[in-house]
Amino acid sequence: MKKSTLQPTKERDIKLDPRTGIYYYRGTPVRGGGEKKYPLGVRTFGAAVLAKKDLLLRIRGIDPSAKDILFRDYAKVFLAERKKKAPATYEQAFYCLKELLPFFETYTMKQVTERAWEEYKDYQSQIKPNRSLRYDKRHLLMMLHRLKLKGVVKEIPELQLEDDGPKRKRVLSEDEIKSIFSNAKGTVYGLALFMYLMGPRPGEVLGAKWSEFDLKKEIWNIPAERTKTRTARSIKLNPKVCEWLKERQELVSGEFVFPSKDSKGQTPIDRYNKQWGRLMDECGISKDITPYYLRHTFLSECAKKVRDGKLSLVLITKYAGTSIEQFEKTYLHVEGEDTKSVSVLMEAPIL
Repeated sequence: MKKSTLQPTKERDIKLDPRTGIYYYRGTPVRGGGEKKYPLGVRTFGAAVLAKKDLLLRIRGIDPSAKDILFRDYAKVFLAERKKKAPATYEQAFYCLKELLPFFETYTMKQVTERAWEEYKDYQSQIKPNRSLRYDKRHLLMMLHRLKLKGVVKEIPELQLEDDGPKRKRVLSEDEIKSIFSNAKGTVYGLALFMYLMGPRPGEVLGAKWSEFDLKKEIWNIPAERTKTRTARSIKLNPKVCEWLKERQELVSGEFVFPSKDSKGQTPIDRYNKQWGRLMDECGISKDITPYYLRHTFLSECAKKVRDGKLSLVLITKYAGTSIEQFEKTYLHVEGEDTKSVSVLMEAPIL
């Protein structure tokens, strides 16, 4: 009897045996290992996704039913996930965990409490007094929340920390914008052009494939798996961005608009911080200014147009891939006096 062929599913490494209805994990679970096939023992895709996560934790030496996972063990799993799913932030996560590991190495994840964090801050103040800990805190919290989402532990420690994050983003001045575009080249120029003229997120730009663009119709089709909201967007290209893309297409080969030199164009670029930092130095702008400030500037200008009735709030949020609630909270700042026109919209009934 001929063996049935495993059929692909929505996840590349999860396959279905149509004869038995059983899902399988088929991939390389450890670095340097060959592809292996593991039966997941479930018959629905949702259950297969959860079973795959459970399987990978076990392969990496972590018991999903254990309540006391060591920080040093889970840090390896967390880094592996960042490298695969969010390569643009992998380097930052690597250096943060490198700082966290000497202190938390023998801690279990349940022992990472607010008190432990305070002790960690004291420890850092002695060895690196001026070092900001905001990204350490961010990655530590991400690890804790992922444990809960994966069902590895039922409860996570409460970690109520003060907000020591970066200052609220501001609109870049006209002189700053001119300076950026006068000095930017290559990858950072293209990134800046997209973000200032169209307002997408950095990851959406840097991971873009040529297949997503219809340059004749000037349309960019961003697939759901590459957006923060996991919702696909089809948006019109800014004419200058479209012109730049046509020029860019003649200069690069491969499927990515911003290919990585290290992989000979087989993967998108995932590191631009050094290039951006050099650009900020050349412009005389603080290094705290990230490419995201260009998106903030774009959306702030959109908010003005919404207030003036020249742009639709729904269209703006669809275009930028954000929610109406978030846009109103961050950019519109609606106050009582702003609602005056609504208060006189209807006439009083004739009594």
